This record gives sequence, C-alpha cells and structure tokens, in this order.
Amino acid sequence: MKDLVLLRIFDSVAKRFEEERTDVSLVFGWREPQQQGNQNDATRAYRVCFIPGNAADSVGTVGPAMYPGQNPSCLGILTEQFRVRMWAIDNTDHNNERLQYQAAMVLFHVVFRALTLCDVPNLLIGMATWIEPDRERLFGQEIEIACSVNHALFDNPIEEVLLLSAHIDMIAELPSGKEHIDRHEIMTGNAKDED
Repeated sequence: MKDLVLLRIFDSVAKRFEEERTDVSLVFGWREPQQQGNQNDATRAYRVCFIPGNAADSVGTVGPAMYPGQNPSCLGILTEQFRVRMWAIDNTDHNNERLQYQAAMVLFHVVFRALTLCDVPNLLIGMATWIEPDRERLFGQEIEIACSVNHALFDNPIEEVLLLSAHIDMIAELPSGKEHIDRHEIMTGNAKDED
C-alpha cells in the first residue's frame, strides 16, 4: 500500500472546496451520516460525508496482483468501496419538495464535479440513490453515491505502512509538476518540492 487512496480522494475534494470557497461541511466516517450539525441561518445548508465501505459494509474485493517488476512488489489489487452521502436543505420552506430537490441536485453536481476532477486513477462513480426521508416531516434531502477505487497492495511491512499513512497529507498536496514522491523519500521523510 503506497498510500490510502480514499483519504487522498477526500483530501482532494476538501482542497477544491476550500480553494473555490464552496460552503459545504465535509466530514469523514461511519457515524457522521446520522449527524446534521451544520445547519445555520443561511438560505441553504450543505453537508457531504465520505463513508468507507458499501451499504452492506463490504470493504471491497481483492484481485490478483498487477504491475510486475515494481519494488516493492504488488501482492494484489483492492477494489475499495465507499459512499459519498450529500445532504442539502433549502430553509425558505422545509416542506416544499421542489426546493429540497433543487438544493440536493445542486450539491450533487458540485460533489460529482469535485470527484471527477480529483485526478485519482481508477476512481469509479457508480449508482446514485435518494435516501428516503420522513415523508411527514421533510427536512432537506439526501443523495448517496456508491463509488469504488482500485489501488495496489504492496509488499510493505507494517512499519512502512504506518509511515506511508502518516505522509498522506504530503502525498495529497504535491506541487504541480511533481507526479509522485519516491518511496525512499517517503520512508526517510525527505520528500521535497522540485524547482
């Protein structure tokens, strides 16, 4: 495992939202979908949650190794499943389904764009579904996208995996023009920007 690709995707989306001043609460984790802590006095509020695993709590499937000749060697390919849940509300009229639909679809477009532009190879954006609300008390609307990403599982001992995980922020924020950090640079902590 050279890095945790799902976190790289999350960080890329977060960076885009920050750079473009997109007013979206972006969170990560299994408990987060049940929370709606970002309501404010604005006309609209948006919340996006990255959830590891699919709806059946499957991490994903492991396939045969690829990329022969690499060092360290590839042991297999994990097709990791994850979901992106988007909640939006139009506060002008909570029970107006047209307004709630519009708010949710605006957020869907914003998130789909951010995922598409995150430039992670083998990212697949799949089925999008509505999360059924309480029909008697409509409070915003939710859409969930099922996604997956393929990444290689390399022959690294745990010490190296932990070091690699600790350097995810550095990997996610590479300057333009530098497409990767050499494995030796990561292991020694000597990754530097190229001029």
